[in-house]
Amino acid sequence: LFAFRGVIAIRIAVRRCRGLAKNASGVDPSPYVFYTVDGEGAAFVTDTVVHTAGRQLTCDPDFDAEPVDHPVRVGSQLHDYVRGATITFAVFDTRSEDAESNLGTTTLPLASLAESPQSTVVREAALHPSGTIEVAVSWVRC
Repeated sequence: LFAFRGVIAIRIAVRRCRGLAKNASGVDPSPYVFYTVDGEGAAFVTDTVVHTAGRQLTCDPDFDAEPVDHPVRVGSQLHDYVRGATITFAVFDTRSEDAESNLGTTTLPLASLAESPQSTVVREAALHPSGTIEVAVSWVRC
């Protein structure tokens, strides 16, 4: 834990999605991403919504250029939390009438962040049922 003493936040960046499905009428979606973290212990990451940075109607959106920093307090509780936590990313269409339907979901374990305060996880993951999402998760140090 001594190595993590300069850590002040967990940074989560949603970079882009590719290959999202069109809606039932064949129209491109107006996508946004919602993410939440599941794991034992205190919730260090708050549920977050990320909107597109450019085109609003697209199957291949790019998202906010600025990542979201979630402040943390370093201690054994944070270390244990990160080792067991996973982030769930869900992509939704703002124009969908069904609030429960999504364009795709995936999960990302945070365990590799516990290895080092320099750890960064960059992943392009398949969304279910279709498409891909690229995300990056890292520590912020002072």
